[in-house]
Amino acid sequence: ISEGVAILGSIITVTGLILLYQNTTDRFESWAYAWPLVMPGAVGAGMVIYGLRANRRGNARAGLRLIGLGLALFLIGAIFFELVLGIGGLGLGISAGTAISVLIIAAGTALLLRNLRPGARRDSG
Repeated sequence: ISEGVAILGSIITVTGLILLYQNTTDRFESWAYAWPLVMPGAVGAGMVIYGLRANRRGNARAGLRLIGLGLALFLIGAIFFELVLGIGGLGLGISAGTAISVLIIAAGTALLLRNLRPGARRDSG
C-alpha cells in the first residue's frame, strides 16, 4: 500500500461518511464546518494508516497531528456556526452569540500578542 492510496482512500471514506450523515439528517449546512474532517483530518488518517503499515513512525506522528488539527478546526467551526451564527437552528441568541464572539476574538488576540513578545519563540539550533 502506498501513502497516496491510503490518503485517497481516507479522503473518500471520510467524505462518504459526512455525506451519509448529512443525507440521513438533512443537515447539509454542516459543510460550513465539516471540511476540516476531510482536509486535514482524513489526510492525517491516511498518513497514520500508511505509517503503521509501513513501519514509519514519523508518518504516523505527523498524521496524528493532522487529525488533531482537523478535529480542533471542526469543533471550533461547529461551535461558531451552530451556536454563534445558528445556521442549523441551534443558535444561542444575540447576547450569548455576541459574548462567545468576543471571547473568541479575545483568545485569538491573546495568542497573537503572546507570540509577538520578545523571546516568545525560541529558535532551534
